[in-house]
Amino acid sequence: MSKKLLFVFAFLFVSTLAMAATTYTMKKGDNLSTVAQKYGVSVSDIIKANNIKNPNKVNVGTKLIIPPKTKKYTVQKGDTLTGIAKKFGTTLAALKEANSIKNDDKLYIGKVLVIPGGNSTPATTAQKPAATKPAPKPATTVQKPAAKPAQTAPVNEKAPYFWPVEGKREPLTGKLKGTMISANKDSVVHSVSSGKVIYEGQYRGMGRVIYVESSSGYIYIYGGNEDTMVKTGDMVKPGTELGIPLENMETGKSVVYFLVYKDGSPVDERKAPRT
Repeated sequence: MSKKLLFVFAFLFVSTLAMAATTYTMKKGDNLSTVAQKYGVSVSDIIKANNIKNPNKVNVGTKLIIPPKTKKYTVQKGDTLTGIAKKFGTTLAALKEANSIKNDDKLYIGKVLVIPGGNSTPATTAQKPAATKPAPKPATTVQKPAAKPAQTAPVNEKAPYFWPVEGKREPLTGKLKGTMISANKDSVVHSVSSGKVIYEGQYRGMGRVIYVESSSGYIYIYGGNEDTMVKTGDMVKPGTELGIPLENMETGKSVVYFLVYKDGSPVDERKAPRT
Protein backbone atom coordinates (compact mmCIF):
# COMPACT_ATOMS: atom_id res chain seq x y z
CA MET A 1 0.00 0.00 0.00
CA SER A 2 1.41 3.40 -0.99
CA LYS A 3 2.35 6.07 1.55
CA LYS A 4 -0.23 8.48 0.14
CA LEU A 5 -2.98 5.88 0.55
CA LEU A 6 -1.90 5.24 4.13
CA PHE A 7 -2.05 8.98 4.72
CA VAL A 8 -5.60 9.15 3.39
CA PHE A 9 -6.64 6.16 5.58
CA ALA A 10 -5.11 7.76 8.67
CA PHE A 11 -6.70 11.13 7.93
CA LEU A 12 -10.15 9.64 7.44
CA PHE A 13 -9.83 7.40 10.50
CA VAL A 14 -8.89 10.24 12.86
CA SER A 15 -11.48 12.59 11.36
CA THR A 16 -14.29 10.03 11.54
CA LEU A 17 -13.53 9.23 15.18
CA ALA A 18 -13.29 12.91 16.04
CA MET A 19 -16.76 13.53 14.60
CA ALA A 20 -18.56 10.47 15.97
CA ALA A 21 -16.82 9.00 19.03
CA THR A 22 -17.22 9.74 22.75
CA THR A 23 -14.06 10.89 24.51
CA TYR A 24 -12.94 10.70 28.15
CA THR A 25 -10.02 12.42 29.89
CA MET A 26 -8.15 10.25 32.40
CA LYS A 27 -8.32 11.48 35.99
CA LYS A 28 -6.41 10.63 39.15
CA GLY A 29 -7.28 7.11 40.29
CA ASP A 30 -8.53 6.04 36.84
CA ASN A 31 -7.35 3.00 34.93
CA LEU A 32 -8.53 1.41 31.71
CA SER A 33 -10.64 -1.12 33.60
CA THR A 34 -12.63 1.51 35.52
CA VAL A 35 -13.15 3.56 32.36
CA ALA A 36 -14.31 0.48 30.45
CA GLN A 37 -16.82 -0.36 33.21
CA LYS A 38 -18.10 3.21 33.25
CA TYR A 39 -18.94 3.15 29.54
CA GLY A 40 -19.90 -0.51 29.26
CA VAL A 41 -17.19 -1.44 26.77
CA SER A 42 -14.23 -3.82 26.89
CA VAL A 43 -10.68 -2.82 27.83
CA SER A 44 -9.39 -4.38 24.61
CA ASP A 45 -11.72 -2.19 22.52
CA ILE A 46 -10.39 0.95 24.26
CA ILE A 47 -6.81 -0.21 23.66
CA LYS A 48 -7.50 -0.77 19.95
CA ALA A 49 -9.41 2.50 19.49
CA ASN A 50 -6.52 4.51 21.00
CA ASN A 51 -3.57 2.41 19.75
CA ILE A 52 -2.29 2.07 23.33
CA LYS A 53 1.11 0.39 23.53
CA ASN A 54 1.25 -0.12 27.32
CA PRO A 55 -2.19 -0.40 29.03
CA ASN A 56 -0.53 0.02 32.45
CA LYS A 57 0.90 3.41 31.57
CA VAL A 58 -1.96 5.72 30.63
CA ASN A 59 -1.25 9.09 32.24
CA VAL A 60 -3.66 11.46 33.96
CA GLY A 61 -4.91 13.98 31.40
CA THR A 62 -4.79 11.53 28.49
CA LYS A 63 -7.87 11.90 26.28
CA LEU A 64 -9.28 8.52 25.30
CA ILE A 65 -11.64 7.68 22.46
CA ILE A 66 -14.47 5.53 23.81
CA PRO A 67 -15.63 3.05 21.14
CA PRO A 68 -19.31 2.07 20.78
CA LYS A 69 -20.64 -0.63 23.07
CA THR A 70 -20.30 -4.17 21.81
CA LYS A 71 -23.75 -5.64 21.35
CA LYS A 72 -24.65 -9.31 20.97
CA TYR A 73 -27.69 -11.10 19.60
CA THR A 74 -28.72 -14.77 19.75
CA VAL A 75 -30.12 -16.09 16.48
CA GLN A 76 -33.75 -17.17 16.70
CA LYS A 77 -36.04 -19.25 14.49
CA GLY A 78 -36.79 -17.50 11.21
CA ASP A 79 -33.84 -15.07 11.46
CA THR A 80 -31.73 -14.15 8.45
CA LEU A 81 -28.53 -12.10 8.35
CA THR A 82 -30.25 -9.42 6.27
CA GLY A 83 -33.17 -9.26 8.69
CA ILE A 84 -30.87 -9.04 11.73
CA ALA A 85 -28.81 -6.27 10.09
CA LYS A 86 -31.94 -4.22 9.39
CA LYS A 87 -33.30 -4.92 12.88
CA PHE A 88 -30.23 -3.38 14.51
CA GLY A 89 -29.65 -0.59 11.99
CA THR A 90 -26.36 -1.94 10.64
CA THR A 91 -25.33 -3.40 7.27
CA LEU A 92 -25.16 -6.97 6.02
CA ALA A 93 -21.49 -6.51 5.09
CA ALA A 94 -20.60 -5.13 8.54
CA LEU A 95 -22.45 -7.96 10.28
CA LYS A 96 -20.58 -10.59 8.23
CA GLU A 97 -17.23 -8.94 8.85
CA ALA A 98 -17.78 -8.58 12.62
CA ASN A 99 -18.57 -12.29 12.89
CA SER A 100 -16.15 -13.62 10.22
CA ILE A 101 -19.09 -15.07 8.29
CA LYS A 102 -18.48 -16.32 4.76
CA ASN A 103 -21.13 -16.44 2.05
CA ASP A 104 -21.58 -20.19 2.36
CA ASP A 105 -21.78 -20.26 6.17
CA LYS A 106 -25.12 -21.43 7.57
CA LEU A 107 -27.00 -19.46 10.23
CA TYR A 108 -28.25 -21.68 13.02
CA ILE A 109 -30.58 -21.07 15.96
CA GLY A 110 -28.67 -20.21 19.14
CA LYS A 111 -25.63 -18.74 17.38
CA VAL A 112 -24.46 -15.57 19.18
CA LEU A 113 -23.64 -12.71 16.83
CA VAL A 114 -21.69 -9.54 17.54
CA ILE A 115 -23.67 -6.50 16.34
CA PRO A 116 -21.33 -3.79 14.97
CA GLY A 117 -22.51 -0.21 15.52
CA GLY A 118 -26.20 0.30 14.82
CA ASN A 119 -28.87 0.50 17.51
CA SER A 120 -28.41 -1.01 20.95
CA THR A 121 -31.85 -2.61 20.76
CA PRO A 122 -33.84 -4.07 17.84
CA ALA A 123 -36.24 -1.79 16.04
CA THR A 124 -39.73 -2.21 17.52
CA THR A 125 -43.05 -2.37 15.74
CA ALA A 126 -43.71 1.18 16.88
CA GLN A 127 -40.50 2.39 15.26
CA LYS A 128 -41.11 0.85 11.86
CA PRO A 129 -43.98 3.14 10.82
CA ALA A 130 -41.74 6.10 11.66
CA ALA A 131 -39.24 4.79 9.12
CA THR A 132 -41.83 4.93 6.36
CA LYS A 133 -43.79 8.02 7.32
CA PRO A 134 -45.76 9.46 4.42
CA ALA A 135 -44.41 12.91 5.29
CA PRO A 136 -40.78 12.41 4.14
CA LYS A 137 -41.87 10.99 0.79
CA PRO A 138 -43.46 14.19 -0.53
CA ALA A 139 -40.34 16.04 0.61
CA THR A 140 -38.25 13.67 -1.48
CA THR A 141 -40.49 14.25 -4.50
CA VAL A 142 -40.18 18.00 -4.06
CA GLN A 143 -36.38 17.85 -3.82
CA LYS A 144 -35.87 15.85 -7.02
CA PRO A 145 -36.75 18.62 -9.51
CA ALA A 146 -34.50 21.06 -7.63
CA ALA A 147 -31.50 18.70 -7.67
CA LYS A 148 -31.65 17.65 -11.33
CA PRO A 149 -31.25 21.07 -12.98
CA ALA A 150 -28.16 21.73 -10.84
CA GLN A 151 -26.58 18.51 -12.06
CA THR A 152 -27.60 18.63 -15.72
CA ALA A 153 -27.01 22.26 -16.65
CA PRO A 154 -23.22 22.77 -16.61
CA VAL A 155 -21.74 19.29 -16.62
CA ASN A 156 -23.81 16.60 -18.31
CA GLU A 157 -22.77 17.67 -21.80
CA LYS A 158 -19.19 16.68 -20.99
CA ALA A 159 -19.52 14.11 -18.24
CA PRO A 160 -22.72 12.08 -17.75
CA TYR A 161 -21.38 10.69 -14.47
CA PHE A 162 -20.08 13.93 -12.99
CA TRP A 163 -21.48 12.86 -9.56
CA PRO A 164 -21.45 9.24 -8.37
CA VAL A 165 -25.18 9.33 -7.60
CA GLU A 166 -28.07 11.76 -7.99
CA GLY A 167 -29.48 13.56 -4.97
CA LYS A 168 -29.26 16.62 -2.77
CA ARG A 169 -25.62 17.54 -2.10
CA GLU A 170 -24.09 19.14 0.99
CA PRO A 171 -20.42 19.80 1.84
CA LEU A 172 -18.93 17.61 4.58
CA THR A 173 -18.24 19.50 7.80
CA GLY A 174 -15.24 19.24 10.10
CA LYS A 175 -11.84 18.02 8.92
CA LEU A 176 -13.17 15.98 6.02
CA LYS A 177 -13.39 17.80 2.69
CA GLY A 178 -15.88 16.42 0.22
CA THR A 179 -19.57 16.08 -0.58
CA MET A 180 -22.37 14.23 1.18
CA ILE A 181 -25.14 13.19 -1.23
CA SER A 182 -28.64 12.20 -0.08
CA ALA A 183 -29.43 9.47 -2.59
CA ASN A 184 -32.87 8.20 -3.52
CA LYS A 185 -34.03 4.67 -2.76
CA ASP A 186 -32.66 1.97 -5.09
CA SER A 187 -29.83 4.26 -6.28
CA VAL A 188 -26.55 2.83 -7.57
CA VAL A 189 -23.14 4.45 -7.03
CA HIS A 190 -21.18 4.93 -10.28
CA SER A 191 -17.53 5.72 -10.89
CA VAL A 192 -16.94 9.25 -12.19
CA SER A 193 -13.53 8.46 -13.69
CA SER A 194 -11.33 5.75 -15.12
CA GLY A 195 -8.86 4.06 -12.81
CA LYS A 196 -7.97 1.06 -10.68
CA VAL A 197 -9.70 -0.03 -7.48
CA ILE A 198 -6.93 0.10 -4.89
CA TYR A 199 -9.11 -0.60 -1.84
CA GLU A 200 -12.58 -1.99 -1.12
CA GLY A 201 -13.75 -2.80 2.37
CA GLN A 202 -15.57 -1.86 5.56
CA TYR A 203 -14.73 1.48 7.15
CA ARG A 204 -16.07 2.59 10.54
CA GLY A 205 -18.74 5.26 10.19
CA MET A 206 -18.80 5.14 6.38
CA GLY A 207 -20.08 1.65 5.53
CA ARG A 208 -18.17 -0.05 2.73
CA VAL A 209 -15.70 2.28 1.03
CA ILE A 210 -14.14 2.11 -2.44
CA TYR A 211 -10.90 3.85 -3.47
CA VAL A 212 -10.25 4.33 -7.19
CA GLU A 213 -6.86 5.70 -8.31
CA SER A 214 -6.64 7.31 -11.76
CA SER A 215 -3.58 7.26 -14.02
CA SER A 216 -2.99 10.91 -13.13
CA GLY A 217 -2.71 10.14 -9.41
CA TYR A 218 -6.13 11.25 -8.19
CA ILE A 219 -7.79 9.01 -5.59
CA TYR A 220 -11.58 9.01 -5.74
CA ILE A 221 -13.32 7.83 -2.56
CA TYR A 222 -16.89 6.50 -2.53
CA GLY A 223 -18.32 5.81 0.95
CA GLY A 224 -21.69 4.90 2.43
CA ASN A 225 -22.15 1.61 0.56
CA GLU A 226 -23.98 -1.42 1.96
CA ASP A 227 -22.70 -3.75 -0.76
CA THR A 228 -20.11 -3.29 -3.51
CA MET A 229 -19.85 -4.56 -7.08
CA VAL A 230 -16.08 -4.30 -7.53
CA LYS A 231 -13.01 -5.68 -5.79
CA THR A 232 -9.45 -4.52 -5.29
CA GLY A 233 -7.53 -4.66 -8.58
CA ASP A 234 -10.54 -4.10 -10.86
CA MET A 235 -10.29 -1.48 -13.60
CA VAL A 236 -13.24 0.92 -13.91
CA LYS A 237 -14.33 3.73 -16.20
CA PRO A 238 -16.90 6.55 -15.95
CA GLY A 239 -20.28 4.94 -15.37
CA THR A 240 -19.02 1.64 -13.91
CA GLU A 241 -21.39 0.48 -11.15
CA LEU A 242 -19.51 0.44 -7.85
CA GLY A 243 -21.97 -0.17 -5.04
CA ILE A 244 -25.41 -0.01 -3.44
CA PRO A 245 -25.87 2.78 -0.85
CA LEU A 246 -26.85 1.88 2.69
CA GLU A 247 -30.47 2.81 3.40
CA ASN A 248 -31.19 4.56 6.70
CA MET A 249 -33.97 2.62 8.46
CA GLU A 250 -35.48 5.76 10.01
CA THR A 251 -35.44 8.15 7.05
CA GLY A 252 -35.56 5.70 4.14
CA LYS A 253 -32.77 7.74 2.53
CA SER A 254 -29.19 6.80 1.69
CA VAL A 255 -26.10 8.95 2.22
CA VAL A 256 -23.15 8.64 -0.18
CA TYR A 257 -19.79 10.21 0.70
CA PHE A 258 -17.65 11.43 -2.22
CA LEU A 259 -14.09 12.69 -1.67
CA VAL A 260 -11.05 13.19 -3.89
CA TYR A 261 -7.38 13.22 -2.85
CA LYS A 262 -4.08 13.75 -4.64
CA ASP A 263 -0.60 13.43 -3.14
CA GLY A 264 -2.18 12.93 0.30
CA SER A 265 -4.15 16.19 0.22
CA PRO A 266 -7.89 16.79 -0.34
CA VAL A 267 -8.94 18.14 -3.74
CA ASP A 268 -12.13 20.00 -4.68
CA GLU A 269 -14.08 17.03 -6.06
CA ARG A 270 -15.91 19.31 -8.53
CA LYS A 271 -12.62 20.14 -10.23
CA ALA A 272 -11.14 16.62 -10.32
CA PRO A 273 -10.87 15.02 -13.81
CA ARG A 274 -13.81 12.94 -15.04
CA THR A 275 -11.96 10.93 -17.70
